[in-house]
Amino acid sequence: MIKNAVIRKIRTEESQEALALVWRVFQEYEAPDYSREGVEEFYQSIHDEAFLDQLDWNGAFLDDGLIGVIATRNKGKHIALFFVDGRYQGQGIGRKLFESVKIDHMTVNSSPYALKIYRKLGFTETDEERSVNGLRFIPMELKLYNYYRNMTYSCHVSFVMIKMMKTDRLIGILSVLLQKESVTAPQLAQQFEVSRRTINRDIDVLCMAGIPIRTAQGYKGGISIMDGYRMDRTILTSKDMQMILAGLRGLDSVSGSAYYSQLMEKIQAGSSQYLGGHDSMLIDLSSWYKETLAPKIGIIQSAIENRHLLSFRYFAPGKESERKIEPYYLVFHWSNWYVWGWCSDRNDYRLFKLQRMDRLKETETVFVCREVPLPDLSQEKVFPKGIRTKILFDEDVKWRLVEEFGPDCFTLNEDGRLLFESGELDMENLCSWIMTFGSKAEVLEPEELRELLRDNAEKLLKIYGKE
Repeated sequence: MIKNAVIRKIRTEESQEALALVWRVFQEYEAPDYSREGVEEFYQSIHDEAFLDQLDWNGAFLDDGLIGVIATRNKGKHIALFFVDGRYQGQGIGRKLFESVKIDHMTVNSSPYALKIYRKLGFTETDEERSVNGLRFIPMELKLYNYYRNMTYSCHVSFVMIKMMKTDRLIGILSVLLQKESVTAPQLAQQFEVSRRTINRDIDVLCMAGIPIRTAQGYKGGISIMDGYRMDRTILTSKDMQMILAGLRGLDSVSGSAYYSQLMEKIQAGSSQYLGGHDSMLIDLSSWYKETLAPKIGIIQSAIENRHLLSFRYFAPGKESERKIEPYYLVFHWSNWYVWGWCSDRNDYRLFKLQRMDRLKETETVFVCREVPLPDLSQEKVFPKGIRTKILFDEDVKWRLVEEFGPDCFTLNEDGRLLFESGELDMENLCSWIMTFGSKAEVLEPEELRELLRDNAEKLLKIYGKE
């Protein structure tokens, strides 16, 4: 339960941020229930000025960041839009927003996804599911005066609500006990906003359910789960937690914000009892270009989250071009960072290397998600025109062959040199790679590659040769 969220009217300058949140949450949670026509209809509606002018907006803010919105029309009688950021769902934000606009009689056209949520808020269906231009919805209404007038129904609902609240509280108490060595009844009472007597009754219920809870009086006393039960308190082992943290440190190495470091602090704070020993794995995903890499990753992540087109200038072998893409995935592969997206220029999916991008910008243009295939990063796909080669290398560059192709990539030749055979690289990349060895590599075949190297050597001789 988030207690420090602020509910207030959304200002005019915050309207675009509110619409971006609506679209982002809709795409993640509700769009899967709609056809492409329905998704496009919803997008058009939230960009219809006539529709937006009718709305009265309230927002939930946490640390000056918008995490939820609710918009009503018809003098507050109809809920038009109601969305909470996925990271904060199930933590009381939606109910706080609803309470800020609730009146005696309200209506809403609920999406299939939100149906259970509106039922919990007291709404009931008034008709069967309908569909207009691909948008599926269920008409619902809330009549508080009927709710309060029917005492039998009121008592029944109160009992059910109390029972639900008690179950949620019991799960919450158990979760706290699993994460802490010991906690006092007053601390639990304050956290769950109930009396100490209620907490004591809840502890009795947990004991009857078979949870081995013990209590201790006096200094350093409190409520805890018996030591013998701690073996099974989590599905994550110490090694699991260490690997999760190692992965987060890797992401933090290329992050331009404090998000991953704060997430690590949260995990470590709640799981200190599982994190014994020292870190055995360190991952750094940054490069020599970290100062320019982190901002690019931040821009791309934001564009993916907001479903905004990216624009940039791209430097490819032989030419430069202006590109616009629908970004879908950030990819780390071959020791480099890439973005995978739909390129409007090529009318196909493409992989773009971040270090070849310039003037990268997240546009305001929103796109509708496609059914996106994962990028094929296999060697055959990336280098489809591999050629068979035989190359002799001097023994003192063995370390490079092992590093790049493994210890079994060569055989020992009669003259002591290393015979390397491969069919994985294309001609251009192969030529560039061989030239990095200087005179320590001799190409035996193909002849085409020998000629290309000879031409390059002659050009270098013209540049550096003595007159």
